[in-house]
Order: sequence, then C-alpha cells, then structure tokens
Amino acid sequence: MIAMNYLNTITNIYINNLQKNNQIIEYINNRGINDKTIKKFKLGYCNSNIGYKTLSKTYNNTILLKTNLFKEKDGNIYDIFYNKITIPIIRKNNVVFMTSRTYPENGQIKHLHMKGKIEYAINHDIIDKTSYIVLVEGPFDCFTLDQNNIPSIGLLGANRLTRTIISDLFNKEVYIAFDNDPHAQGQHAAYHMASKLANFNIRARIILLPSELNTKMDINEYFKTYNKKDFLQLMKQSKIFKFRQTRKKRPYYKNGDIMTVVSKYLDLIPSGEYFKALCPFHSDSKPSLIIFPSTNSFYCFGCGIGGNIINFLKKIEELNGNKMSYQEIIKEYEQNYETDRTNR
Repeated sequence: MIAMNYLNTITNIYINNLQKNNQIIEYINNRGINDKTIKKFKLGYCNSNIGYKTLSKTYNNTILLKTNLFKEKDGNIYDIFYNKITIPIIRKNNVVFMTSRTYPENGQIKHLHMKGKIEYAINHDIIDKTSYIVLVEGPFDCFTLDQNNIPSIGLLGANRLTRTIISDLFNKEVYIAFDNDPHAQGQHAAYHMASKLANFNIRARIILLPSELNTKMDINEYFKTYNKKDFLQLMKQSKIFKFRQTRKKRPYYKNGDIMTVVSKYLDLIPSGEYFKALCPFHSDSKPSLIIFPSTNSFYCFGCGIGGNIINFLKKIEELNGNKMSYQEIIKEYEQNYETDRTNR
C-alpha cells in the first residue's frame, strides 16, 4: 500500500512540475505572490496527468484511486487536479489535505478540493505562534497577508469553520477580513461567522475593505493599491462584533451556575476565561470539553455535544443509565442545584 505520506509525495511531484512551467509562475507572481511564498506554501501545478504518470510506475490503479487524488473516466485514470495550481494544507510539516485553483479558468470551477474532511485551514500552524489572527476566505488572500507579516489563515470559503479551527482560536484576538462585494455576500458571511464565534465566547472584529460602487475588493486586490500600514489601520478601526441573543432565555438558563453543576462531575482546568475538562461523553485523551461560565454553557470539540446546564445534566444521567425527560431534569435541577446556589 501507499505510505501514509502519499500527500507529501504527490505535493513534491506537483512542486517540481511547477518549476518547469514559467507561465504559471508568472501568473502567480502577477497576483502579487512572490517566489519565496510559492516555496513556503509548497504550491505546485498539475498538467499532462503528471501525478498519475509518476505514481502509476510504482502503484496499481486500485490503490491510487483510494487516495481521492485520482478519478476514473472511460477506463482511464486522471489526476483530479488536472490543469490546476495545487495548494496543500500543511500541519506540522505534513500535508494533510489538498485544494487547488484552476488555470486557465475558462469558465470552469475556480477552486476544487480533494474529497474528505477539511479540518485545518491554510497556514494553520501560525495560530500557535501569534496572539492575533486574521481569517480570510481564500488561499491567495492568506498568502498576501503572510507576505506582509500579518498572521492569517485561509478558510477555503466563508463558511468553513471547523471544530478544530474554533478550538484553536480560543484566547486569540480574531479579525475577519472577507470580500467586500456588490451583493454584500462577503459582509453577510463575515457577520454570520462572527455570530458563530460569539456562541463560543470568541470575540471577533470585522474588517470592512474599501470598495467602489459595484466592484469587489478582496485582500489580494487590496494590497495592489494599499500597504501593510493601511491594513493595520483598518484593523485598529474595526469594532468587536456584539452578539445579540434574540431568543428569550428561561430563568434556569439565566440564573443557573454551570460551574457548580459541572464541578460535581468533572475536574476542571482553568484556561483563560474558560475551563477545560476531559469529556465524559466520549473517549477523551485530552481536555476537549470547554465550559463557558459567562453563558452557562459547554461544548466538546471532540464529540460535538454541548448546550446549557439542563443539557449537561440530561447527558450525565443518560451516561449513568437514567433516561429522564427534560421536565424531570429541570425538576431535579431546581430541587438540588438551585438550593445550593441559594445557600451559598
């Protein structure tokens, strides 16, 4: 079988192929991306079915098709990234996913991802090295900010916010810099993402890029006219998104104390404004359950279980073999935990 590093292997094939295609390098350079950045992010190019031609000398078709990097059509095997600039997603020096940009476009789909779950962002490792981070939509926006020494990650779309990304953004100063377009799609997506982050107590600032009427502005285009100093000023002017809770909360949501409840079942570890714990609802080897005291809520980034105090108690009772209705859980909470709060 193909070794576990097959993504690294084919990435190197595409890198070497790009160096033989000056026209593609010139196109990338004209987008404002220099050779140093091309090398850093391991950009490549696929044409002439170069990946299949190379790997088929060592591996059979059955094995190659299982990698999700090739497709079969009319009895022939093709690279899925045929005629595309390849963009790997790298985590701790290993390629964990691949996406691409079509060149030439010719009305085709602009971006194509390999099949599989996208858990990380482009330039994901930078999150661990900085106190603030700028979220952008696409690869070239991310490359542009990186060239200007502004830490950013490319989400591969305005709605691709995974559990892993959210978890890694805790205790970071987050900025969202999506496209400013005539139909306000980018702005709407930015507010939607800020709202989602607010649900996890991650406060985000939204950067509005300048744009003329009926024209689109993205980060890559912005830096063709403006510079780093201008962008830092936009960051400084940006406001923290204030999430408004529209649904009226019930009294036991508002007056409850999730710390009192959860601490009776789990050992809590302080983490900035939050608390972490080993999740009891799945096999957890590292603390992946987060407690949010300010909203009396919890969420596990390992299994996805989350909610308020009542949700936690209900799941704990189910774990202990006691299947109780919400009404029964509420009654138990009011009898046991509300009394605890009153007597403190």
